[in-house]
Amino acid sequence: LVQNRPRLIREIEPLCAAIVLAYQPGHEGGQAIADVISGVINPSGKLPITYPKFPNTLITYDHKATEKLDQGFGMNAFQPQYEFGHGLSYSDFEYQNLTVSSDTLKGDAMLKISVEVVNKSELDGKESVLLFVSDKVASIVPSTKRLRAFDKKTIAAGSTEKYTFTIAAKDLAFIGIDNKWVTEEGWFDISIGNLTDKFYYTK
Repeated sequence: LVQNRPRLIREIEPLCAAIVLAYQPGHEGGQAIADVISGVINPSGKLPITYPKFPNTLITYDHKATEKLDQGFGMNAFQPQYEFGHGLSYSDFEYQNLTVSSDTLKGDAMLKISVEVVNKSELDGKESVLLFVSDKVASIVPSTKRLRAFDKKTIAAGSTEKYTFTIAAKDLAFIGIDNKWVTEEGWFDISIGNLTDKFYYTK
């Protein structure tokens, strides 16, 4: 796909062995695409957008829970082709051992979050790890999740890399009803890949 905006591909996507999203790659783009297809380059990109599946469904990844409400009063309105942060590689990565330094974040303290990523394939590859935080209850409707940290590392075939992030109170802040930044006490969920944990913030 050489394009500067997403085309709807839901009908042809099942017929494809893989899809390379090349955007507008310029004069040397053909060589870059050939290198990816032939395996000279091991792709490691992640989608910076939520790729739509249907017309008029441009709902971003950090939508409100109510934005999932469909015309039949179900919660199926958010059905993207691919979610923000999606991306494949010739390597096979597995996430494990998500750990949080404490179940409580207090005041100006820092919360340390780590996860291990295993390259289960026989090919070295790069993996971008995305850390999302979800506010469970807030004075205004919170986003379902927000990207709060990310990192990208090369992981050798058959080896494991540890990714470590820190979260502070400022990373939990949002614009309140008075149009000012506010951080409110309460429970927050952490998600990295298919792993989840939670913590409580108190001032």
